[in-house]
Amino acid sequence: MMLLAGCITPAVIAPTLPPAPTAATTPTPAPPEATRTSIPPSPTPVLQLGPFRLVAGAETLLPGLLNGLYLPADGALWLSSDRGVARIFANERQVYLTRFWDQVVGADDSGQIWVMSASGGQISSWDGFNWLHYGTEEGWLPLAKHPLRDRVQPGLFTDSNGRLWLLTAWDVRRFDGKRWVVSTPSTTGLPLPWRKSVTTTLAFTVVPGTDTAWLGGCDWENGKPIGGGGLRYFNGRYWENGGLPDNNICISALTANAGGDVWAGGIGEVWQYSAQSETWQQQAAPTPEDTQMTWSVVLDLPVATNETAWPRLALCGEAGCDLLAQRYRLADGQWTALTEISPVEDERILFDADGTAWRLTRQAVYALEPGAGNPVAEMKVVTAAAGPDGRLWLVGGIGDGNSIWATP
Repeated sequence: MMLLAGCITPAVIAPTLPPAPTAATTPTPAPPEATRTSIPPSPTPVLQLGPFRLVAGAETLLPGLLNGLYLPADGALWLSSDRGVARIFANERQVYLTRFWDQVVGADDSGQIWVMSASGGQISSWDGFNWLHYGTEEGWLPLAKHPLRDRVQPGLFTDSNGRLWLLTAWDVRRFDGKRWVVSTPSTTGLPLPWRKSVTTTLAFTVVPGTDTAWLGGCDWENGKPIGGGGLRYFNGRYWENGGLPDNNICISALTANAGGDVWAGGIGEVWQYSAQSETWQQQAAPTPEDTQMTWSVVLDLPVATNETAWPRLALCGEAGCDLLAQRYRLADGQWTALTEISPVEDERILFDADGTAWRLTRQAVYALEPGAGNPVAEMKVVTAAAGPDGRLWLVGGIGDGNSIWATP
């Protein structure tokens, strides 16, 4: 993908806007028409920061706060804010915009962005020109607010049958191109505690290149993880037991590779499933050093192509279980601390085309390897993603303005 700043006269596109289904519990107005504009110039004179090169400006593309960057397989680039989305087509010098106040879920591989209405009663897709809307008549069920999670978890999965999968705070949903199918924990067989004081969070992943998926749950009481309903496995037709040795295991994070191996994060531990031997192996994290705190759940669990995992574990103390965390490298059963215990903040691990792991925080970019404590680039990172070709993209920079940056 190459994006070049250019100057054109903004013009209005007249997209077709199909009416929203009348069965939606809360009427949702159709999003406004799309507009087309030029890519803005960058507000910074700096052309390169560490491995990232300046691509274009982003500050004036969308109103509101930028919060998402999506790189589907069709080569386009999507930006989202709390007030709209912008699509930059591959090899074009134009940006297609639409504005709204709803929640962006993510982009699928066919080049559509998905947006859930503020009421939770409808989900819609936009391809840069046209909107399509799905409500109760198309199988979408309204979503209530959840005490611990956003109603829809960011990110979409596509299986080998072309079905689109989406995790919500309450269930997992799949879309066959026409209708949504909602699988609640009860219908998948994932047991719930059914106690008013206990809340369950869900974790989900799809095995790349297959039609199989995994769903786990973790129970919380008074702000602390207390166990869970274990793990369920979708075999392409129906849900079955995931095969963990204990049914009361909290599952807070899930990752799978193309070979069918699965990594499941829990309370101070990572379970690894071998597709070849069809067995699970427990990897318990070492006891936290120089502190009386104990491990909480695995917050995220990225895994490289060489099967090295990079789990980030939260810690429980007197102030709770959501304030401090530590990142580890887990390879061949060995845990190596990569960071000090530090406050929980927004960060992500991305892998480039060579499989190198990069850690991106709000203030800097790091090469993720033991002993590499200094950042390779000190820059503001608003949002970031890895493209299908292994290039890394981010929105951020230096100073007050935001630009789009990418690795070569």
